[in-house]
Amino acid sequence: MYNPFLYVNISLEFLGAIISLIILICLMVGANRNDSLNIKYMRMLLCNILVLVSDAFAGIFKGIDTPLAFVIVRAANFLVFSVSYIFVPLFTDYMTAFIRQKVKISKIIVSVMYAMCGFAVLLVIVSQFTHIYYGFEEPNMYQRQSLFWLSQALGILFLLINAAVIIRYIGFIRKREALLLLSYALLPRAAMGIQIFVYALALLYIATTVSLMLIYVGIQSRQARRS
Repeated sequence: MYNPFLYVNISLEFLGAIISLIILICLMVGANRNDSLNIKYMRMLLCNILVLVSDAFAGIFKGIDTPLAFVIVRAANFLVFSVSYIFVPLFTDYMTAFIRQKVKISKIIVSVMYAMCGFAVLLVIVSQFTHIYYGFEEPNMYQRQSLFWLSQALGILFLLINAAVIIRYIGFIRKREALLLLSYALLPRAAMGIQIFVYALALLYIATTVSLMLIYVGIQSRQARRS
């Protein structure tokens, strides 16, 4: 079925990937490229680029009946799901490292988040064989399956945990910084709300990109000037 939003989605995702790449290159050539917080932020950028490009390729090759499309559509959708989960503990690591500059905070939350997201990735791997999250109809058409809601519920849970940590320590960081960090939880959820009404419009990963840009402008660039 023709999707009028397909080219809009692909264009936005490639644009988001290019912007993320430009920021990544700027950080890599910067004087503080070896700063711990800088490295953690660059890891998030790399994951974001991979998710955006993968989702764009999944859209480009969807519905094309060739052996190449068969491989790309399946690999791209697997990367979108799994790398999106990997992004979460990387954000937790960045967030706690930033807060730790102001107040003592346990590293246990990072380990717990890695464990939970590792389990989520394992379920994505299982789904490749059982199709609990998604499957494919001919010709290479992505289709949600019965437990797709679980993949989304896990993502929301992880974001809520990160949001709870930010709120817990909001008294130790500036309100503006807290809002910028919270944007990672708020903007993707707003995007999901819009997609409920406009299913074909893919805004989730663009929202994550916008959040990363806000964090770069409001936090990471200021960190560089302080170094």
